[in-house]
Amino acid sequence: ITAEASNFLDSLGVLPDDIDNTKTKIDLLSLTSSTLVKATSISRANYLKIQFSQKDMNNMPIVYDQDSPMSLIITLPQGSPIVVGANYSHQEVSHDSSTYPLKTSQEAFDELSNNKAYILFAPATDSVSVKKVYLAYYIPKTKASYLLPVVVFEGEGFLAYVPGVKDE
Repeated sequence: ITAEASNFLDSLGVLPDDIDNTKTKIDLLSLTSSTLVKATSISRANYLKIQFSQKDMNNMPIVYDQDSPMSLIITLPQGSPIVVGANYSHQEVSHDSSTYPLKTSQEAFDELSNNKAYILFAPATDSVSVKKVYLAYYIPKTKASYLLPVVVFEGEGFLAYVPGVKDE
């Protein structure tokens, strides 16, 4: 199904060269009260959401706001995929670079603890358990002239970004 999604973008002449097919994500969706929501099982899924991601830059992943800005909604009546929705915003990554001092993971964690983070997902509890911390490049929804290094904090139902460049 990911090949069909790629072929659809290619047929429109908008399939970028920097897509990493190994990172393509498929979500199962169902229609509930005229709204697409995550399906509880494959048997309840009416739609598939195919999300494309860009290749790593300098061995660091590229992250986005909650969902990839390049996605297709597909339905499969009688097994033939039909694209019923699309979200397409691709930002070309510049390979020009500069060197800036980065925050340590402790400095980034302190900012997270002091509510100085962009929290994308948070459980409805007072505490979270961070399981993974890594450096990534962030591409915002609005066009940016450069990639922003961020420290990513992941946990069970939790995702947050802290700007990675030191304030100096």
